[in-house]
Amino acid sequence: FRKQPLLAQARKGLGRTKGCATAGAAVRRSPAPVSGVAACGGVRYTMEGPVRGVVFCHCSQCLRTHGHTAAYTSVDKRAMTLTASTSLKWFNSSKAARRGFCGTCGASIFYETLAATSIEVSAGTVDQPTSLRHVGHIFAGSKADYYDITDDKPAFECDDDDCVLGARVFLVADDSTT
Repeated sequence: FRKQPLLAQARKGLGRTKGCATAGAAVRRSPAPVSGVAACGGVRYTMEGPVRGVVFCHCSQCLRTHGHTAAYTSVDKRAMTLTASTSLKWFNSSKAARRGFCGTCGASIFYETLAATSIEVSAGTVDQPTSLRHVGHIFAGSKADYYDITDDKPAFECDDDDCVLGARVFLVADDSTT
């Protein structure tokens, strides 16, 4: 396999992604790269830049692909390197986004809005300890009826006019955010 940044895989010409709000999400900084892996080891990655806090997505697609709410962190695509990708598969979930998963064990690993500069990474695939913290919710109005959102984190009720499938609600904060 060859190491390659995910930015090289991004599609062109899809326009800018809109955001519902900027919540000043907490960013984890570490002198060492943050790594992660699918359950079977067939997909591995490292993230070398600031990593955003974890956002819970309650959209219908995440409910179907994760089996429940999805928990995503985010990193600039240029800071993401695949170190193993023998079983990485992509599902085009819309014209503007795709989902990366392991074709061997089924782990849901990435959500990528193609026109965006960052990529969402399933927080459960990040190696422990993560030092990540939950910072908020997106698509709260689309959550399933069998649970409640009971914490005090910001919750946004996005629709496709405000968020392209929820990818840009919480942006990676600038260098002043810790």
